[in-house]
Amino acid sequence: MIGTIRKHQAWLWYIIIAVTIVTFVGFLSPSRNRGYGDGSSVDFGSVFGEPVGRQAFRDAMAEERLDFRLRYNQWPAQEEQLRQMGYDLTAKTYQRLFLNAKVKELKIEVSNTAVLRRIRQYFGLGPDQALPQNTYAEFVVKELNQNNCSQFDFERFVRNKLGHEQLISLFGMSGELITPKEAESFYRRENEPVLASVAFFTSTNFARQVDVTPQALHEYYTNNQSAYRIPERVEVAYIKFDKTNFLTEVSALITNFDQTVSAIYAEKGAAAFKDKDGKQMPEAEAKALIKTQVLDTGTLTLARKKANTFINETYEKFATSPFSIENFTELANEKGLEVFTSKPFDAATGPKLKVTSEFTQAAFGLSETNRNDLEDKTHRSLMYKKPLSGEDAAYVIALKRRIPSRLQSFEEVKSEVIKDYKHTKASELATVAGDKFGSTVTNGLASGKTFGELCEEADVKSINLPPFSMATRVFPELDKNQFQELQHAVSGLPVGKASPFMQQLDGGFVVYVKERQAVDLAKMKTDLPAFIEQLRANRQIAAFNEWFQKNYPNAVRRPVTSKDQG
Repeated sequence: MIGTIRKHQAWLWYIIIAVTIVTFVGFLSPSRNRGYGDGSSVDFGSVFGEPVGRQAFRDAMAEERLDFRLRYNQWPAQEEQLRQMGYDLTAKTYQRLFLNAKVKELKIEVSNTAVLRRIRQYFGLGPDQALPQNTYAEFVVKELNQNNCSQFDFERFVRNKLGHEQLISLFGMSGELITPKEAESFYRRENEPVLASVAFFTSTNFARQVDVTPQALHEYYTNNQSAYRIPERVEVAYIKFDKTNFLTEVSALITNFDQTVSAIYAEKGAAAFKDKDGKQMPEAEAKALIKTQVLDTGTLTLARKKANTFINETYEKFATSPFSIENFTELANEKGLEVFTSKPFDAATGPKLKVTSEFTQAAFGLSETNRNDLEDKTHRSLMYKKPLSGEDAAYVIALKRRIPSRLQSFEEVKSEVIKDYKHTKASELATVAGDKFGSTVTNGLASGKTFGELCEEADVKSINLPPFSMATRVFPELDKNQFQELQHAVSGLPVGKASPFMQQLDGGFVVYVKERQAVDLAKMKTDLPAFIEQLRANRQIAAFNEWFQKNYPNAVRRPVTSKDQG
């Protein structure tokens, strides 16, 4: 088997991995981790006085990107979008370098068994369940490779993640010092049922009161011009290497296909294959699904290989002469490849193609600004350097034009301005009414009136909410954000008292606490052990964060230009 693999191109390895039952423990050797100094002449800063090497920095950034993917169910996007999220990828990378160095300094060892167990958990498997190799291979090819990560990046990330957890246990040890009595007090506070009434003041209830005049609209447009600016967009030329074009070629490469499919089905077990209703699929349907998945992985991999060949040939042809979009199209036509043009798209929404966020990032990374750059005489920054994978194809792209951001005129967006103006003014009216009612309730309750009487006098509709607690996570009567703000408002609010007006994006509310019910003692007895464990874990993380904040600034030196490196 090993000899056969080596005779083929690298892309074939993924097909073979996907259709054979193998183990990958051999890939999990800690020796694959890079050191911090690698002889790079570029300054990447230092950790504990040791210079950070280029490879160590890139490895840590790959790990941070993987962590982002697992946390937010998406890969990191453009820097501007990350900034809007309050997320600094470079800063997070240096924090990860610090933790990785501390794991190494303390000689914390993570076993292959622990790494494999955690990987199984990521795939929703139990500790004793085998990870199907075709599933893992598909993950490597479709998820990791398409987003500039490798299998080794992922397995190193898992190993270091487990090492970080051991650091938390070590430096957060003081967080475990919480008594059952203290925990019971916290449990009661979190799980005490509350009965409340709430009066909402929403913009929709005040929309008819908004007076729309031409002067008011123009003033609103002038004061909010940034909202009517079309962002910078790009238009790219692209060649689509559709995976369906390589179905015959891939099928011919896989010998004994039916036997291989049967082996995968036997390895995973019949219960692993469910239909859309969660019922076990018949064997024939399950095997058809396996066959489709294997072919899907193989055809997409071959499509990337063909796309990469085109890119390499383009680089060779224009190694010493200027590259242009015309050259790109001409070479494609010579090879019988059709060149398409995307519709202009911005960085936030991306193109109307079945592609990942990497496509958008790559497109906005293309530029004509360095046409006079001595290091890029061929202007190859116009074409992206590698294939980009989508759901059904691999793509090669080149920049056709960049469309600057522009402010839309009032006439272009008049209907949108009217809508926004009405909503803004209606929200302001709701806020004024809510503030007034909040004051009325505070004074009225003090004089002995009930919340219901005060609502009736003010002609305000109130809603009696079903019991909820601070631990309630799902509340169908309200949307998630609205309910979380309401929980915050009643936290610590005595029975018989009302909150002040709590402003929200679309108005706000005043909430009144009618009753606080007793905690279910039987349920508390059952829940308390797990609650104590979670509480101690939270305290442990808090103690660890305190250690981190104290030690990180003195241990890490970041270069001034670090944001431009990697």
